[in-house]
Amino acid sequence: MIKKGLFVLFFGFLASSGFAQINISEDFMIERMMSKFIEINKAHPVVKGWRIQVMASTDRRKVEAAYASFAGRFPQYPCEWTHVKPYYKLRAGAFLTKLEAIAATNEIKRYYRSALPAFDANIRIEEILSH
Repeated sequence: MIKKGLFVLFFGFLASSGFAQINISEDFMIERMMSKFIEINKAHPVVKGWRIQVMASTDRRKVEAAYASFAGRFPQYPCEWTHVKPYYKLRAGAFLTKLEAIAATNEIKRYYRSALPAFDANIRIEEILSH
């Protein structure tokens, strides 16, 4: 009889807990702060992070040739070359941490010995998320 009563009590508790509702109400200041946070992040869609500088040269043709070679060999790392006088720089990938960039650099160094991690303060969030 006691077992039957415990059984009914246990399953009655489980059945009643399945219909429980939880209401969360946040303070107005927190809601306002979160809205401001979203607004700021939409206005500045870039983050600080790391890229791999595959090479730098004053000869544009060398960088363009390396770009074509790199894109074929490492399609998982999107790359682009830029001109910062007097150098043309070939950079690849987008990483949040230096540790991730170092791991990828070690893989790339087998083919491009001058590759090194490079800090970049203007990485688009989409680039980070695409990995």
